[in-house]
Amino acid sequence: MTVSLLGTACLGLGTVAALVATAGWVARTRDGRRKPPHSATYALAGAALAAFLLLEWALLSRDFSVRYVAEHGGRDVPPYYTVTSLWSALEGSLLLWLLALGTVVVLALRRPPAAEPRLHPPAMAVLTATAAFFFGLALLAGNPFEAVPAAPADGPGPNPLLRSHPAMGVHPPLLYAGYVGLAVPFAYAIAALVTGRAGAGWARAVRGWTLLGWAALTAGIAVGAWWSYAVLGWGGYWAWDPVENASLLPWLTATALLHALLAERRGGGRTGWVVCLAALTFTLVILGTFLTRSGVVGSVHTFTQSGIGPPLLVFLAATTVAWLALLALRGDRLAGSEPNRTRDAGAGRVRLLSLRSALVGNNLLLAAVAATVLVGTLFPTVQEMLSGTRLTVGPGYYNQALAPLALAVLALMAIGPLLAWRGDPPARLARRAATPAITAGVVAGLVGLSGSQRPSVVVVCGLAAFVASTLVSAMAARLAGGGAAGARRALRRHRRALGAQLAHLALAIAAMAIVVSGADPPAEQRAVALDGTVTSRGVTIRLIGLDSTVTDGQERATARLVVRPGNGDERRMSPTLALFPDHGMVVATPAIDPGLTRDLYVTLLSADAETKTALLRVSVNSFMGVLWGAAGLLLIGIALAAWPQRAALASRRRAPARAPRTAEEVGR
Repeated sequence: MTVSLLGTACLGLGTVAALVATAGWVARTRDGRRKPPHSATYALAGAALAAFLLLEWALLSRDFSVRYVAEHGGRDVPPYYTVTSLWSALEGSLLLWLLALGTVVVLALRRPPAAEPRLHPPAMAVLTATAAFFFGLALLAGNPFEAVPAAPADGPGPNPLLRSHPAMGVHPPLLYAGYVGLAVPFAYAIAALVTGRAGAGWARAVRGWTLLGWAALTAGIAVGAWWSYAVLGWGGYWAWDPVENASLLPWLTATALLHALLAERRGGGRTGWVVCLAALTFTLVILGTFLTRSGVVGSVHTFTQSGIGPPLLVFLAATTVAWLALLALRGDRLAGSEPNRTRDAGAGRVRLLSLRSALVGNNLLLAAVAATVLVGTLFPTVQEMLSGTRLTVGPGYYNQALAPLALAVLALMAIGPLLAWRGDPPARLARRAATPAITAGVVAGLVGLSGSQRPSVVVVCGLAAFVASTLVSAMAARLAGGGAAGARRALRRHRRALGAQLAHLALAIAAMAIVVSGADPPAEQRAVALDGTVTSRGVTIRLIGLDSTVTDGQERATARLVVRPGNGDERRMSPTLALFPDHGMVVATPAIDPGLTRDLYVTLLSADAETKTALLRVSVNSFMGVLWGAAGLLLIGIALAAWPQRAALASRRRAPARAPRTAEEVGR
């Protein structure tokens, strides 16, 4: 009972503190002489941390008088999964959201934009207002601290899928960090519309937060794909599930925003479009939150239907209408506050084949991809609301609709590094592209001769080779000269550019791996008896044992296999099938024999203890090791690009904030 009262009090305190902070920041926006509400802002973050720690304490101490612990805790749950069970269900996940949001609010408070200090108060008002809504949502519609009249002796524990892989401790926190990190660009977009100031200083502030949010979201999506591949047993890593799409949508628009900010800082962007992208990205975050927590879509990732869906829908509608109205009424004011426009004005015409044009094309293509995914995600729900019948939009729609758009994006990635800002004569561009084009032709030819039956595989491998040739040459040129010491100096000097090039290289490699693995033949099912042998996909499989155990509220069957891929060495694999009676779930955990260019993936579909037979699903998945390696390379590139420059850190410690005076400072 004590934890219930204290936790509810923390949520109430956080709500009040967020409302007070919002009022204070609004007042400071109107009158810059007003004292900023630092105390209330810190108080809301402290309340979020206290509520989070209280629920963790209740879970770890098995306090079943708290309803959330009674419904999602258990005495047989290991400590690690007891900690992660806080975000395994809806009410607890709101506390993780609040903790991440409180952390972001404090970081934003302590890092005002140096070049545009007037943007800080309205941006903080938006952030604290967002925190007030989510505190109120947790307090009134999803309070995890409700008391149980008669505490049970034990609980069922979290969903079995959420207590079977260590990624549970990483994937949701990364996604939430990415989601709330993207609230800051939204806040600064609203601040730009309110103040009419959206110059290079605004772009610099928004870029840093967008990159951090995008980086966390990228890592979360990558870990989630790996988790799905390793646990769910269906053989893939992305099913175009509505909730998977809900994380992909803001990732796509945040990617477009990063590229639009590059053009904005160089004076070739369209400020209204950039502000729209920043606002739209967080709108898609709220849409994804609604889809995950309202129960309107069916998914293995969604929480059960709850009462927080309607308030989230109202919040989504209110924020969308608000920023669209501001953009319509005050968007024209942005044109008068863009000092970086002078760098691009009067410098001559821009050629079609220019970096500036490529960035515009990048934004249009990514917007088209996001729109296509959004239509596929929402169409079944809208169709059900209108007709009462629910249709399913499967991978076929996405593959056919997105293939030409994805190829166009990859083609822009290939040619983009060769382009000058305003373009070059075609002959000069052709000379630059000669070596990458030859490399691409050779690779495409080799892939075609290797027996690939899909033209898409040949084309994508050729484009990926073009991208790799261009980017590796550019990175080598930056690092060349001066030996190891010179390379270290160049790395420090060009860290951001090298990180961006490495990230683009990783994306090209990932695109190649996705297309190659997508061309694999479908999995095969084979029944095998004890001591019997079957062959599938060129792999010989022998069943040497079939074990059955009953422990910790689950019935588990394990098939012990000896496999021999082709003429390779024998390997032992043990896929499992677990029944959780308390949850009414069956979980098939595959056995995977990994490799760089191929994975052997075996799932146990059923096991008959009487006849000693097992039904197996067998697939050979190509280039999965390449895909996971590309994901790691992407994260390394992001880290390099996001790491602050030493000079910027030193100047931040040395001197008070001031506006940039030179074009070089704007570019930095």
